[in-house]
Amino acid sequence: MFHRVLTAVALSVTLLVSACADADERAEEFYQSGLELLAQGDLARAAIEFRNVLQQVETHVGARLELAGILEAQGNPSGAYAQYRYVSELEPEEAGPFQAMARIAISNVNWEEAERTGRRAIELAPDDDVTQPIRLSLEFRQAALDQEPARQEAIAAEALQLVEADPSDLLSRRVVIAHEMASNRPSVALPHIDSAIAQEPDDLRYYIIKLQALNALQEDDEVEAHLRQMYAQFPENRDVQQSLITFYLQRQDVDSAESFLRELAGDETGDTAGFVTIIQLLEQTGGPEAARAEVERLIAANAEQPENRAFYRALRASYTFEAGDAEAAITEMQQILETAEPSQQTRRIKNSLAEMLLRTGNRVGGRALIEEVLVEDTANVAALKL
Repeated sequence: MFHRVLTAVALSVTLLVSACADADERAEEFYQSGLELLAQGDLARAAIEFRNVLQQVETHVGARLELAGILEAQGNPSGAYAQYRYVSELEPEEAGPFQAMARIAISNVNWEEAERTGRRAIELAPDDDVTQPIRLSLEFRQAALDQEPARQEAIAAEALQLVEADPSDLLSRRVVIAHEMASNRPSVALPHIDSAIAQEPDDLRYYIIKLQALNALQEDDEVEAHLRQMYAQFPENRDVQQSLITFYLQRQDVDSAESFLRELAGDETGDTAGFVTIIQLLEQTGGPEAARAEVERLIAANAEQPENRAFYRALRASYTFEAGDAEAAITEMQQILETAEPSQQTRRIKNSLAEMLLRTGNRVGGRALIEEVLVEDTANVAALKL
């Protein structure tokens, strides 16, 4: 009996060792495949292979480091940070993971993590070239917090030396940019900002800093060109769009503002939202008649788009009403509703007509429309307010 138990235990140990060996072999195959794909520039498939490695051997440091590098290159710094952090827990005496985490934390302006990881990197590898930009970033921030301009000047000078030795050193370049901007020397900062943009063209922060520098230099033509560059790089960013519109309006260049708004609005038979903004601009700069002329043009352009046409006709009716011809406005709104299908837009038109009726003393007609809206949408805010 005892002999059989020993035999079973020995067999279990043998199977376990064999399974571990098989996992190690499969992990190595995936790892080598990942390295080959990485050498070919196929980051997506390489990442899959490195993840396969980790499914076999969770503590495979090489695979985690390679995966972290890929995630950074793919614009996923938080994912990369998680991989570096795992490695730092496996190898707490290795500086590399702490350097990488500190670099990411500083780039993301996460100073709590930057201090934690950066100080550890300095402790482990104080003389390492990779550590120096981290050290300068932390020291410059502290000097700024302590309001020590002489110390900031000295740190920025040291950072400039590192940048001159290695133009790809973005952390040191950021120290130089921060110092020059804080010292009211935007013209000195601009070449460094341009280098940062060239290195990280998808980071909006550098474009914003350049905009601040150009504004400080009062270079209007350069500001416009830069805002256009920002829009080209970040076409969906509403803040960038608004900045360009505001720039034109501040210069009283209404034509350029209108042209840009039309560029944003797109096809005049498409979404109405962009054209509402244009109409509002025309009303502000040219009065109700200019706005109404644009509405008339859009009504004609949307002859084959019934929903858009109804929207613009209702907008025209509102201008007619405010101009004092209540009867014509109410008649047009009623005509629109005769063929309108139930929808959110139709409910908005009914609310607008109800308000017109109430303002002209027709409380019965106004209330009837409000009740129709609330039958379809019991939580309709505009109807409830009316």
